Order: sequence, then C-alpha cells, then structure tokens
Amino acid sequence: MATGTGTRMTRRFTKTGSVVERKVRDSVILVPLGGDTARIDNLYTLNLMGSRIWGHAAAGVTEDEIVAAIVAECDVAEDTVRQDCGKLLDELVGIGALTVSDNKR
Repeated sequence: MATGTGTRMTRRFTKTGSVVERKVRDSVILVPLGGDTARIDNLYTLNLMGSRIWGHAAAGVTEDEIVAAIVAECDVAEDTVRQDCGKLLDELVGIGALTVSDNKR
C-alpha cells in the first residue's frame, strides 16, 4: 500500500506492451498479449477511476502527480485516493501492464 511520503510516491511508470487497452464507455479493458494461454484468459476491467489512474500512469506521470490530478478532478479525500491509487498501480505492475521507470523524464 502507498503511504504518506517517500520515494514510493514519486514512482513513475511505463507501459510494458504486454497488454493492449480498449476503452468501452468510462471503462478501460486491458487484454494481455503473448503466448501464455493462462494470461490470455484474463481480461482486466478498470472502472472510471481506474481508467483515469491508468491513463496518467501510462503517460509517465508520477504517483504524486496522479494523486493530485484525481483529487483535483473528483470529490474524494486525498488519503483515500493515495491508498487506492497505490494499490491499483501495484496491481498493474504485478500483472505486467506497467513497470516502474526511472523518476527522471
């Protein structure tokens, strides 16, 4: 889980190319690519908030910047956004959709 301050919140992400994304209304569906049939059987659906986080992360925005953008766009407490954002980003890294990249742009 993401916590207050520290290097974790300044993580910057890069899309890996191991998934393709398809937008369906306010959701994004991530479809794994590759020869591993177990991965192909899994589709990942991101709701509106998840889609926003994915879009920012895929564009190379830092975790702090993603949290600030979501807080500015929505009526949600920063602590809640920070926790949910960190959890989703960890999951996206875990499934191979994102990697943590160098913090420098």
